[in-house]
Amino acid sequence: MTIKIWTMAQFQKLYDLQKKYGIPQEVINKAEKIIKNLDYYYGSERDADSNDGGYIFLLLPDSLEDIKNAFTILFQQHNLSPDSAECEEIIYKNGIVEWHSDLFLICTDY
Repeated sequence: MTIKIWTMAQFQKLYDLQKKYGIPQEVINKAEKIIKNLDYYYGSERDADSNDGGYIFLLLPDSLEDIKNAFTILFQQHNLSPDSAECEEIIYKNGIVEWHSDLFLICTDY
């Protein structure tokens, strides 16, 4: 499953999915911080598909194959490659599962 969130008004979706998908609180906290910054700098009334600002695209683990397919589709849609991340961070790791935050710039303000 994939979910796209770009304003705090949509953030409740993530809380609703937290238990079902075992989303660690550290991931929720990181996502909330990012969305608050996006709202502050780009406005909370924007449409992430047609305005500036960006969004969080969260890949939730139904299966490993689903995640790989979602990545492939996302990269193709935006002409990206997996190694084109501006920065990468492991938010949470419990020995089996890792939750990553990767920043991809699909356009610039210039």
